[in-house]
Amino acid sequence: MLRKHDIDQFYRQQALYFKNRARMKRCAAAVHLESDADMVFWAKLFRHYLPQVKFDYVFYSRTPEGYSATGCTACLRYLKLGCLSREFFVCIDSDYRYLSEEADIDAAHGVFQTYTYSWENHYCIPRNLEGVLRKLDLPAQRFPFGAFLERYSRTLYELFLYHLVSELRDDGYFIQEAFRPYLNLPTPLPEIKELTDAIGKRAESRLRRLRRYYRDVDREALAGRFAALGLKPENAYLYFRGHNIFDHLAMPLLQKLTGLKGRDLRRLLTEDLYFDAYPEIRKIQEDIQMFFRKN
Repeated sequence: MLRKHDIDQFYRQQALYFKNRARMKRCAAAVHLESDADMVFWAKLFRHYLPQVKFDYVFYSRTPEGYSATGCTACLRYLKLGCLSREFFVCIDSDYRYLSEEADIDAAHGVFQTYTYSWENHYCIPRNLEGVLRKLDLPAQRFPFGAFLERYSRTLYELFLYHLVSELRDDGYFIQEAFRPYLNLPTPLPEIKELTDAIGKRAESRLRRLRRYYRDVDREALAGRFAALGLKPENAYLYFRGHNIFDHLAMPLLQKLTGLKGRDLRRLLTEDLYFDAYPEIRKIQEDIQMFFRKN
């Protein structure tokens, strides 16, 4: 069995290898992503804000045993070992790290994050969903995405606050697996105007139980804490699990409106990012500009 010192040294050597490989490719830095799927998001951002800079993207590491290592844990391993720099940094989904204000998860420490739950949320803003309809020469006013997403967020906001309390306390009472089903659209999909009513009705009984269980929680103080970070009743969907918002909310809505399915719809949905258009993406812009100006 390998000793901790040997394991740490293995990863330090791997970080050095990534930096050297980037230099050989004449890239400014090696950028470790959680997986190749994240490339669609992060490459667009760096290309937009640093158009003259070339990066070498790393989709996975190796474990000492030779297995592929992907995901956030693989990325943050290099943070814990002090391996991150301008020549080798990581990009991760925030999950709840941003809302929980986890230490050192910031660009100053070589960690770029989505600020939303994951990169998928960024493709589900109203302007992007409307953009899919415009690309298909369908009227963007065919469905009020902005009004729907705000109402959807408000409908699930309090439920989400209790979910965050459960996560922060690590009490196991209302964890991700318990909260996740409330995010998805009902099946079969009702008429559009009835959607949020159906979602809210589904959540009512659970919300009553949560209020009793967390009677010690000061909801106003909790809401104020998260509002300071950008989470508000009207935009809560940006902080919900991105896979659900993308695959089980945005995609079914667009399928109903366009008749498209699968790969073609996914391609249209991930073609564009609306840079500078909302606070969460502006925070990433500030991180990129700060990091490269400072370094």
